[in-house]
Amino acid sequence: LRGIGLLSFILELVSYAPIAIYLGSDMAPSHELLHAPTRVFTSWRHVACIALVPLAALAPEAIDAAVSWSWRRRSGRRREERNLMSGGDTATDSATSSSEGGDFHMSDTD
Repeated sequence: LRGIGLLSFILELVSYAPIAIYLGSDMAPSHELLHAPTRVFTSWRHVACIALVPLAALAPEAIDAAVSWSWRRRSGRRREERNLMSGGDTATDSATSSSEGGDFHMSDTD
């Protein structure tokens, strides 16, 4: 998790827990919700919804990250195969091209 995501998660837990406890207690202004939070957290269906809905919301982000990682890994492998087929070494090629004034070096005469 990134910093802002972790902060919002902690803030949500810190603010939700006391409110749920208060609304489920005898001190709540309305007794319609009396013991409702305890019933929710003891029901497996409700707990499954509380746990699975946020995970389902994160699924597209996880899939995108996995595809991006796979794409980067695959393109890196293709680059290595091209270098091996041409007989070159990546470290040697980059060192010689920069010291010899390769494609990225422009001289004053150009």
